[in-house]
This record gives sequence, C-alpha cells and structure tokens, in this order.
Amino acid sequence: MSKYLISLPIASIAIPLICIAISISLSPWFNIINNALSDLGHATESSVAPIFNFGLSLGGSLTIIIAIIIIARMSKAMTVSMTLTGYGLILIAVLMRFTIGSVDFIFGYQQSSSYSCLYR
Repeated sequence: MSKYLISLPIASIAIPLICIAISISLSPWFNIINNALSDLGHATESSVAPIFNFGLSLGGSLTIIIAIIIIARMSKAMTVSMTLTGYGLILIAVLMRFTIGSVDFIFGYQQSSSYSCLYR
C-alpha cells in the first residue's frame, strides 16, 4: 500500500504536465510567447481541449486524494489547502470546458461589449 501512496504525489504533478506537453505538441497554432496555456483548454477554439482539461481535472482529483489520505495524518491546515488547490484545478478544467464564446475572456477572441473596453 505504501508504494501506491508514494506514487500518488508524483502522478498528481506528472499527469497534468504530460497532458499539457501533449497538448502543446499537437497544437501547431500554439506559441508559448503569444498564447496562454489556458488557450489549450478552450472548448470551442482548441482541438486539444479534452486532453488539456482531462490532465488538469485528473491532477486536481489526485491532489484532493493526496490531501485526504496522506497529509491529513500530518496537518489539518495542509489538508484543507491542498483540497482547495485540487478543487481549483478541477474548476479551471470545467471552466475551460464550458466557456461561452460571446463572453470569452481568453485574450479577447470574441469580446463582448462589456469586456472590449478593457482591451483598448
């Protein structure tokens, strides 16, 4: 059982990074200087969004599991903060999955009138 507990923290870091790397390699349009990493997870603009968002949500889920199983034995404050961090990763993945095109905030692809004044 302890081998599995040791591999969970490594997997919670490695899986999102691997999915991000795969998404970047499969996206010829992506430029690390001109684009944000979150552009890869955009539901309507990116063909690699499922890979990117799956990596973030799985990494977030593993972080929550680590917080509950391993760190709860050491510190309650760390458990709460890591649970919130994992939940935040999952929310980012869900947000990218269901982004509405008319109110898209990622570098103003399709700006609504309320957001267009921010980018001028």
